[in-house]
Amino acid sequence: MRILLKNYLITLTLLFLLLQGCGNSETLVLEKTYEVGKEPMIVELVVTGELKAKNAVRILGPLGIRSAGLSQVKIAAMVPEGTTVQRGDFVATLDRTELSNKLKELYNELEKKESQYQQAKLDTAIEMRRLRDNLTNLKFTIEEKKLTYESSKFESPAIIRQAEIDLNNTKRSYAQELNAYELKLKQNKAKMLEIYSSLKTQQSKFDAIKDLLEEFTINAPEPGMVIYQKDWSGNKIKEGSNISIWNPTIAELPDLSKMISQCNINEIDISKVKKNQKVEIKIDAFPDKKYTGKIISIANIGQELPNTRVKVFEVEIEVLETDSLLLPSMTTQNTIKVFQSDSVLQVPQACVLYNDTFQYVLMKKDKQVIKKEIRTGVYNSTKVQIIEGVKKGDKIYYPKIDENLNYPTVRLPNTTNSEASSKTSIN
Repeated sequence: MRILLKNYLITLTLLFLLLQGCGNSETLVLEKTYEVGKEPMIVELVVTGELKAKNAVRILGPLGIRSAGLSQVKIAAMVPEGTTVQRGDFVATLDRTELSNKLKELYNELEKKESQYQQAKLDTAIEMRRLRDNLTNLKFTIEEKKLTYESSKFESPAIIRQAEIDLNNTKRSYAQELNAYELKLKQNKAKMLEIYSSLKTQQSKFDAIKDLLEEFTINAPEPGMVIYQKDWSGNKIKEGSNISIWNPTIAELPDLSKMISQCNINEIDISKVKKNQKVEIKIDAFPDKKYTGKIISIANIGQELPNTRVKVFEVEIEVLETDSLLLPSMTTQNTIKVFQSDSVLQVPQACVLYNDTFQYVLMKKDKQVIKKEIRTGVYNSTKVQIIEGVKKGDKIYYPKIDENLNYPTVRLPNTTNSEASSKTSIN
């Protein structure tokens, strides 16, 4: 019995000490404070980019493939990327198979049209000769009837009358045949013109495809270094790739004296980026070298990265120095200074809490801990700018405590207007 009582007392003592420790844990944590002050602050955004020439001459595939009924054409052969070419040098050749088949079909149709035209010419010539012969024969008949009528003057009135009727009938037949001849001539001219027009159209189609086939050999329009384009998936064009009517560019001949770094910035950070902001540029291939740059272009519309729901905006950064080491497709690390000040009211990120309505810090007021609403500005990896809510010299707690504790809350004036700006999460 004594042993049980002793164990019971030991248990109560341990339980009391444990509860005492838990009760003081909050106080012990809250004793760690941070004094709000003004310090220099730099906010930087680091993004990966890729070098490309600011200006370049595009090497295009044939622009006539659409009129030929082709939506895309495969690249059969091409010079290696980075090849230096002169004007007129070979760059690539396209697969001629489909277009050659079309040319054969057009040639067969052209021969058929030519045969139809020649046959129509022959048929028309024969028909018009027959009609002219009929007119000539009727002319002779009229002469005969006229002689008969003139020689019948000494005959009876009935014979004279019959001779006159025969002459008039022959003249009428001639007039009808002449009218028929003229109508048939117009009809045959229209028919021949239609057949000839169809033949010329077919000839034009054939010539266009024939000329287009010659354009399937791509030559350099200017001297330079050949840099191949990327397709819709971001992969470089190569042998076997297709060029389409929507993007006929095969390669570029860049002007290496002016380079830009092209990068994608997440939609969360794009509001921090402005034109003409200064940028520090490093090249992965030469980590010891640094270049200066400035933002020259920001896309107005974002786009989703392939196979993700992440939206990014394309940003172009001009490299302000010229260096022969800088080549297209090199990877860059771009450090954009989005904010810099020698004196900013700021607190550690770890001190900032937020709920569904506002951001706040924990601080002591009148011997009790309160939730003090704040409005924040920019932030970097460690500190957050304070715009409103606390002042220099205030002491706030590092909140390593239960956020659900019911501390009194002190809101900012005009809290309705400040709520929207205070919902920025600190990551």
